[in-house]
Amino acid sequence: MEMNDDVNFTTPENNTKVVETPENNSVQDTIETSVLDAGNVVETAPIEVVTPAINEVVNSTVEHSSKESEIETVLEHDADDQVAHIESGEVANLHYDHLNKADLLKAAQEACMLDNLREASDKLKAMRHAYENMVRDEQQKALAEFIEGGGDRDTYLAPTDASKDAFYATFDTLKKRKEEQRIQIEKQKADNLKAKQEILDKIKAIVDGEESKDSIEQIKFLQSEWKRIKVIPQEHAQKLWDTYSFYIDKFYDNRSIFYELKELDRQKNLAAKIELCLRVDELKNQTSMKQSMLLLNKFHEDWKSIGPVPKEVSDELWQRFKGASDIIHDRFRAYIGELEAIQTVNLQKKRELVTKAQELAQKAIEKGKEWNERSKDYEALLAEWKTIGMVPREHNNIWDNFRGIIDEFYKQKNNHFKELNKSRMENYRKKEELCAKAEALKDSTEWGKTSKELVKLQDEWKTIGAVPDKYNETIWKRFRAACDVFFNTKNEKFASQKTEYAANLEVKNGICTRLEEMAKSEDFESMAAEVRTLQDQWNATGHVDIKIKDALYKRYNGALDTVYNALRKNNSAFEQNQNKQRYESLSSQQDGKFKLQGEARRLQDRIRILQENIDTLQNNILFFANSKNAESLKKKVEDDIAAHQKNIVKLKEQLTVLRGLQNGQPAK
Repeated sequence: MEMNDDVNFTTPENNTKVVETPENNSVQDTIETSVLDAGNVVETAPIEVVTPAINEVVNSTVEHSSKESEIETVLEHDADDQVAHIESGEVANLHYDHLNKADLLKAAQEACMLDNLREASDKLKAMRHAYENMVRDEQQKALAEFIEGGGDRDTYLAPTDASKDAFYATFDTLKKRKEEQRIQIEKQKADNLKAKQEILDKIKAIVDGEESKDSIEQIKFLQSEWKRIKVIPQEHAQKLWDTYSFYIDKFYDNRSIFYELKELDRQKNLAAKIELCLRVDELKNQTSMKQSMLLLNKFHEDWKSIGPVPKEVSDELWQRFKGASDIIHDRFRAYIGELEAIQTVNLQKKRELVTKAQELAQKAIEKGKEWNERSKDYEALLAEWKTIGMVPREHNNIWDNFRGIIDEFYKQKNNHFKELNKSRMENYRKKEELCAKAEALKDSTEWGKTSKELVKLQDEWKTIGAVPDKYNETIWKRFRAACDVFFNTKNEKFASQKTEYAANLEVKNGICTRLEEMAKSEDFESMAAEVRTLQDQWNATGHVDIKIKDALYKRYNGALDTVYNALRKNNSAFEQNQNKQRYESLSSQQDGKFKLQGEARRLQDRIRILQENIDTLQNNILFFANSKNAESLKKKVEDDIAAHQKNIVKLKEQLTVLRGLQNGQPAK
């Protein structure tokens, strides 16, 4: 840190010029702005100058968000009150974690109106910490409950907290009161300047006039009045002090009749200044640089208010006091240098995080799950940001840049899910209409016609997308219940078919068992021939109970897929040729057209079941984030999805060949 040029300082003892460097001065800027305490204003020493970085070192503790940076200001205490606070060992220890949010808001509203603005500021800082912890815990708890209730983390929207604006309004109130206080202090400074100029005029009149027995008492009284009047505008402080010191020295030099009294005062002042030298020496053992500079400032102020000492020891005593002060200033300068170096490194780290955040912001999000992944990326950057310390004060706006990028992302995310919720509500309305139609058909006795209509409604249901999670189970149960009423009634009417269904079930279970056994064989040529026979047998076998139809078909198709996969691994061309021959065989039969239609429906059913499995697996991936083995589970599910997609491609190829035969075209 570069220091200012040397400042000329006139000592009151000998009225001679002595060079005093800014390092020797007390931390003027850290406590120059005083506070009104019970109507009194504390004066700032006129000679005390310090580099602008001191306020930053003493007062800056943490970096805050853009809103917090506006409301968090540091109140500077009266210099005497600060020293008394330090020397008495008082340490603020405020905790508000035991309060609930309503009590915390009430306490903040009371604190911002305290007469002692420093106390108000300290309390509000502690309350803010407790409040933000409480809000964070509430949001985490609400999110956990939302997820436990079946909610999707990516669709979660944090509830609006009505107390937030009221709580932070207390900081605006405190800020306004501090501004009013600043204006009052500036007015008080002007009034004090005028009062001290009037005192100087009276002192000058006494010095220039004839001596009297009352002159010393008048001077003592005016000195007392001078000391009682505290802070004045800094730009007038040095000149005013020089003038005051000049006339006081001149008065004592001219009062030969009261020389003995003058010497007595100088001896008393000598003892007081020696005591100050000892106290400055003790500051070398002080571990807190902030406290050291505050105390040094107080000692310098006391030095100037004590008055002259015998001229023969004036320079020596001043050099001793100045030398002890220089040691403290050297320590402080080194301390400032270390802080600046650390803050420069921190600034570079935070600039790198801003760059990473900007790069993330430029990447487009194409899939829904990417919103959650991007949120984790930003959370990681924010967590790393919090581990980095302060930056130079002139670069504090870097937090606004970083936070702005993150806020814009979450704004876009919220808008995305708001639109998604609108789409899901529209799907919910469509499914309600299907429920109403199904409920209107559930008591019908037109079994064939109504069965087709309900199946059509079920197919339409599948084409409609997802609905909000809180309605998903309810709307499905309603639709399923209406369908179940009709089909259960229908099944009761056709109870005689149960025996036939049981026999068919036994045959089809046997076919499934045989297919499962074949999958383990390596005799692919005989396997291909037998699998066609088993498929023909399956097609020739009648229906089974509708309640187990899907499960049976799933088993059959799964076993069939396993066999065909084995055949494909051995020879894909062989498999295609076998399918073509089987379809041609079916088409050449008397009822070949209907059999081809049945085979097409079965292929479509298998494609549909595989696609449903894919959709289910893709949805399940979203719930693996909190699983202990999330990555391994996710990899397995992705492999299953790929396998199903491959099977769908093969089935669609078969369906293309089959439809060509249905349309009278030769199989390719």
